[in-house]
Amino acid sequence: MTPHIIAATVALSVAVLSPSATAANAWEGAPSRLNVKLNYLKSKNGNICVSLFSSEDGFPDDGQKASLSKCFSAQELSDGAELMLDVLSTGSFALALFHDENMDRQLNTGAFGIPLEGFAFSNNPKIRFSAPKFAECAVTPADSTQTLSIDMKYFLRPLQ
Repeated sequence: MTPHIIAATVALSVAVLSPSATAANAWEGAPSRLNVKLNYLKSKNGNICVSLFSSEDGFPDDGQKASLSKCFSAQELSDGAELMLDVLSTGSFALALFHDENMDRQLNTGAFGIPLEGFAFSNNPKIRFSAPKFAECAVTPADSTQTLSIDMKYFLRPLQ
């Protein structure tokens, strides 16, 4: 794993938890529902935090540019559970998620900065030498209810 991947995953925690990331949704249009089916959740500790970006501007590491941000209790979820977000859905969007197992509001890292907690992106792009681009993760809703299947990635064992 390179420092670029490590930096991208650490930046993800900043994007999800930035205070301004909870600002009002910037999209125009009719409200819709986004269901996120979460796969490979390794524990029920902590929270699953999601940031939704409506453009490549800021994706995935600038939480001030996220259109919507929300955390869900992992205790209430199971592998394959669906998270529901009410969003305004004109245009494309991309999601960045992380599993804050110890609820310290950051993505914890171990040796060489390798994430100890899980993370994920819409469209499940392969993680290579840097964070995925918005275009790799972008989704355009087909109708008023969209369901995405997103796989959590854990580089090391989950925190206990």
